[in-house]
Amino acid sequence: HKKTNKHIKTKRELVCMLNDLHYGLNVDPDEVGGVNKYGWTEASRRTAFFINEVCNYKLDKRNDTDKVHLIINGDCIAGVIHGLTSRDNDLLTHQTNGAIFIFTHAIARLAEHFKQVEVHYSVGNHSDMVHRREGGKRVSSQVYDNYESIIFYALSAAFRNIKSIKFNVSKTIYSSVNLPAGRLVFTHGHILFSKELGNPGTSLNVKSLSNSVM
Repeated sequence: HKKTNKHIKTKRELVCMLNDLHYGLNVDPDEVGGVNKYGWTEASRRTAFFINEVCNYKLDKRNDTDKVHLIINGDCIAGVIHGLTSRDNDLLTHQTNGAIFIFTHAIARLAEHFKQVEVHYSVGNHSDMVHRREGGKRVSSQVYDNYESIIFYALSAAFRNIKSIKFNVSKTIYSSVNLPAGRLVFTHGHILFSKELGNPGTSLNVKSLSNSVM
């Protein structure tokens, strides 16, 4: 039989995720031995690098890839959960506005390279409304009462007239994406799971994890 290299058209959708960006956190390199620095310049450049990598990923398959899913999985801002008088974070107003500014450019850039852009998000614990953490406990209900919900509403309003860009909003502690191969479910772990489950870097309580998922 004669071999052929005929291209078989396949439906493809690209999925990329950002989480724990902690925009608004300020790391002074002098306080960490000069090994790292983090502020708005680093946050912007790292996000831009990531988006650029997504846009350039498998360009030879781009004719088969009409849609990109951008998942922003919580803690996109630093918040104020580690002390209301902390000097390591910008004011929440600046954190929120800065996140809107960076994400606006990121989403617009994706729209230049893909015919369809879908943005999905799940809120994180760092972006909880301050009054909802009374007593130092994690929020377990109405988690959408969150600064990140404000950020993503602003983004959806900014792109409301562009039909190729869609935003998927969830009020639950998790969200999902329907993909050609099946359904992808994601959540910000610090909201769903407690310290009793263990640490992925050391040990996990498999039974407790299974019970939490069920």
